[in-house]
Amino acid sequence: MNSLHAIIIVFLFGAVMLLVAQPKWTLPAIVGGVVAGLFMWIFYWGFFLRFFPHIFKDWWFQDALSGHSFCGVPIEEIIWASSTTLFIGPVYRYCTRKKRHE
Repeated sequence: MNSLHAIIIVFLFGAVMLLVAQPKWTLPAIVGGVVAGLFMWIFYWGFFLRFFPHIFKDWWFQDALSGHSFCGVPIEEIIWASSTTLFIGPVYRYCTRKKRHE
């Protein structure tokens, strides 16, 4: 397993643990994850692939990728952005909630 897949699994597991403890954060976390994945795809597809058409072949470690892509963008990158935001959003809320309630 490569590090990208490990990070995705850990972030998804952590997000599930936090969202089970705080179910009211589920919808904002999912919306944030979808929006982050969409922005990542737009950035890669709209910028990187336009100016650097072979960036994924030249710079990405091809053996670590699954070979699946969405309009030329490796699916792992989109899932990474989504899972990171799905985890970081609830972590931020958890870490700042005591300060907001004082």
